[in-house]
Amino acid sequence: MIVPILVFAWFFQPAPTFIVSGTVVNRVTGKPLSNAHVSLGGAQVDPVVTDADGRFRFEGVKQGKFSLVAERQGFARQGYRQRSLAIDFSTGIVTGEHESTEDLVFGLIPGAVITGSVTDTPGMPVQGLTVRAYRVVGGGSQRRVPTAFWSGATDDRGQYRIPSLPAGLFVVAFSGRIWQNPDLPASVPMTYPATYFPGTTAAERAALVSVEMGKEVRADVVLAPVSAVQVQGHVVLPDVKGNFYVTLTTPGPFGSEPIVGMRTPVVGSEFVLRDVPEGHYFVNLWDAQNRPVGRRVVDVGSSDTAITIGETPFAQVSEKVEIRGTPRSPTSPTVLRLFSDTTQAVRVLDAEGRASVDALPPGQYEVSITKGTSLALISIEVDGATQSSGRLNIPETGSVHLSIIADATASYDIAGHVFRGDKPEGGLLAMLVSKTNWDNVTSYRFDQSDSDGSFTWRAVPSGEYLMFAFENGEPLDYASSEVIRALAPKSQRVNITGDPKQIVTVQLTAR
Repeated sequence: MIVPILVFAWFFQPAPTFIVSGTVVNRVTGKPLSNAHVSLGGAQVDPVVTDADGRFRFEGVKQGKFSLVAERQGFARQGYRQRSLAIDFSTGIVTGEHESTEDLVFGLIPGAVITGSVTDTPGMPVQGLTVRAYRVVGGGSQRRVPTAFWSGATDDRGQYRIPSLPAGLFVVAFSGRIWQNPDLPASVPMTYPATYFPGTTAAERAALVSVEMGKEVRADVVLAPVSAVQVQGHVVLPDVKGNFYVTLTTPGPFGSEPIVGMRTPVVGSEFVLRDVPEGHYFVNLWDAQNRPVGRRVVDVGSSDTAITIGETPFAQVSEKVEIRGTPRSPTSPTVLRLFSDTTQAVRVLDAEGRASVDALPPGQYEVSITKGTSLALISIEVDGATQSSGRLNIPETGSVHLSIIADATASYDIAGHVFRGDKPEGGLLAMLVSKTNWDNVTSYRFDQSDSDGSFTWRAVPSGEYLMFAFENGEPLDYASSEVIRALAPKSQRVNITGDPKQIVTVQLTAR
């Protein structure tokens, strides 16, 4: 009876558990941070608070992969080895017999700050001014300024402070009006034109403000008040119902439109934009569903201006999609999506693979096609517009035709490990680029390696690829065909075969 009892005891012995422990520190100074709340997502253990030395400890953790997250007063909530405050790529904790999960150093990123003072040309502080910080993304000639921003306002001393910024390059923009006593109707209306640091109204001369992790940088400006006029408008559309409105925007750096100067409702078919300084503007018409339906470029001078909007239709876009291969979900509808930072159009293709968009606002658009799952884009031929880096440049008006070939061959998630020398390493950025189509930055794949060096590239079609692994930087720093062209000689080549069990190995890319 001895042997059966021993076998029974062995069969029911508890599964091994592990310890996850470490210290939370300020990533810039290295100083331990007490009273930080730390949690281990998915591990079924209670959150803990760091002690006076910044230490935390989780016991009884089962084998698996978990998300380690910390937050503290003065710091944003972050994942372990999070790449930056602008992106939530972080490193998962993998527990197991041969994994090192004790004595981790969890560096919390302190937010950066842009601060400064705003005065007018007579030297008086400017109060109540809106200040926006736009982070520049991309590389080389493909740099751009997304519509997202961080904002602040000037106080009664003309001082402003924008905290919790990620490191990077920023465009700082100032906009607002001059308050004037309504009891003084004889006074000439004055306002401030949209101005960029270091004090220019020309977007192409805006200086980039370099912000470092946890540091504070000043951006002081002097604004010149100018006379203000009115832009009176008439909407030339057959049926203007509901809450239509117009916005006034100015051209921004790198061809963006980051400054929304003002917004006003359409009453009947009329609208009035008040306190508009002299300058070059876009007047944008929006319907009650917040969809852009009209646009007008206008140069405002020193006197009131009257305009019409809506008579020039946006570009009409027609699409013809050819699907090659056998879709994984043949009965699912084929959906085409055109999307930019501010607008998207979604269409279901008919049985012949055709669809159309009656009016698409001008801008730079990405293209995606799904049929149950995402399909790989083989090629896009464009008539009536241009394309660059896999994005479409839709003009102000006219007819645009897209001929698209998509590959429905099954795409699979590709697993891999990043190595530094002969050891797997976590916290590295793994990147995959098509060898034959690296100009299409929308097809790039990124992931950050977990503590055991593992990562996953999602939905990768078969083909020849270039692989990279970077210690520093963010995906947008590398999402540029110019950057990849320079790095290509240092790449590692791989053939993705379509085998879902394929595992790749990437060495840290030498810089």
